[in-house]
Amino acid sequence: MNCSCQTGITGSGRKRNLNLSARQVLAYKVLAAGRRVSTPLEIRGSFETAFSNIKPTDAVIVGMYQQLNDQLGQNCSIVRDVCSRKG
Repeated sequence: MNCSCQTGITGSGRKRNLNLSARQVLAYKVLAAGRRVSTPLEIRGSFETAFSNIKPTDAVIVGMYQQLNDQLGQNCSIVRDVCSRKG
């Protein structure tokens, strides 16, 4: 597999790198290591930013902590909704 890993998609330079890379990219830390999870709206915004700045062949890696709530279910629901709106 020929891929590249990039962290955080908040900086405009990183956004350009992710979109312009000819290789498949694995974007990680899209929720900023828990700093962008205060509200469901903030989580949704982070996923929207991530998916709008990667190519269709790229992927995201998301860390989750199931002890406090169902983050897996919540994130899956948000991602399904965000992806269905993209078209």
